[in-house]
Amino acid sequence: MKCPHCGQPIRRRLGVTLPPTKAALFDAIAKKPVHIERLMALLYPGAPQSLARTRIAAHVNQLNYLIEETGFRVVGTGKRSDLHYTLMSHRRAQRIKAETLLRSAPVIRHIP
Repeated sequence: MKCPHCGQPIRRRLGVTLPPTKAALFDAIAKKPVHIERLMALLYPGAPQSLARTRIAAHVNQLNYLIEETGFRVVGTGKRSDLHYTLMSHRRAQRIKAETLLRSAPVIRHIP
C-alpha cells in the first residue's frame, strides 16, 4: 500500500498503518531494547546528534499515539547518555514507571 499524498509505501504493525520512518523505528525496537545511538545511526545518519535525538523522541511520541489502542507502547529506559527504547505492554510500562518514581521519590521522615 502507498500513501495517497506522497506515494511512499505504508507498512502495518500491530494492525496499525505506519509511515516508513515509524515502521523502521518499530522494527528496530520490536524484539529487544535498542540504544539511542544505534537508532540515530539507523534513522538519521550524519545528522547532528541533538537533531537526531529530537526527531527520534518526536517519532516515539507519535508512534505511541498511533499504537495506543493495541495495548503496547514504546518506552525509553535509562538516563540520557544510556537511553534505550523498547516496545512493551501498557501494563509493564506502567509498572516500570511506578518503580522508577518510587526509587527517585524523596524520603520524607517525620521528626517528633
